[in-house]
Amino acid sequence: MKTHSIIETSAERARRDKIQKWLSPSDPSTNHNKALEERHDGTGQWFTRGRIFESFKQGGVPFLWLHGIPGCGKTILSASIIEDLDQRPSIGTPVLLYFYFDFNDNRKQRLEDVLRTLLWQTLRYPGDFLREMVQLYASCQEGGVQPSVKALLQTLDQVLQMMDDVRIVLDAVDECTTRSALLPWLDSLVKQESGSIRILVTSRKEHDIEIEFERWLAKDAIVPLRQLEVDRDISAYVLARLRNDRQLQRWQKKPKIQEEIETLLMEKANGMCVSSSAAILL
Repeated sequence: MKTHSIIETSAERARRDKIQKWLSPSDPSTNHNKALEERHDGTGQWFTRGRIFESFKQGGVPFLWLHGIPGCGKTILSASIIEDLDQRPSIGTPVLLYFYFDFNDNRKQRLEDVLRTLLWQTLRYPGDFLREMVQLYASCQEGGVQPSVKALLQTLDQVLQMMDDVRIVLDAVDECTTRSALLPWLDSLVKQESGSIRILVTSRKEHDIEIEFERWLAKDAIVPLRQLEVDRDISAYVLARLRNDRQLQRWQKKPKIQEEIETLLMEKANGMCVSSSAAILL
């Protein structure tokens, strides 16, 4: 009996590996880890500890769109949000699926890339979700051809319907090259009768995104990243760099100069990520 169980586990693993190679999901953890490395402790708490986000987690708000100017820290905030939502996968825990769109990676720019990646992420959670992917694999000549976007959409929809509580985080939607297909898909997810799916996206305030979201989102679901909150995160980052960065140690015994540096960096940042401005002082 024990030998039979080992054989089954081995066969299951081999099948999973074969489908993963065929499905070829991208790896958003590389973007996530990079954002975490750039994040200062406490960054984004004005949002993750706020009323709107708490309502989102409790199901009161099914969709949130966070928008801001380029460089204001949207991706770092996304990383903070994902960290807050992430829980050890087990029976009864909410499912977390996430994706970072990326201009610099052609495998992270299309709706198809999102679907492949989110499908694969569902296998972290208890449930027979691999069965749906096996059926998709079989329908594509046993992996002889790639699935269409329509087939991926149908398979992911079937998997999501098997889940009770799903949170999806998509960062930098403005960097998606197939937004004309992505945005209606998001609309369809929110309108599902089960009400089990909650979605949070970040982006620049591009015209097509704004028009689409304002068409079906409530006003309180649209959250501008205001400069005041962003500046607080920037200020915390600047102070940490001045106090702890070895390359800036020469200013630590000169508090007046430190204050001038902080003021200069805050003025140059103007609601944008300050790391590039800091580089001029190194």
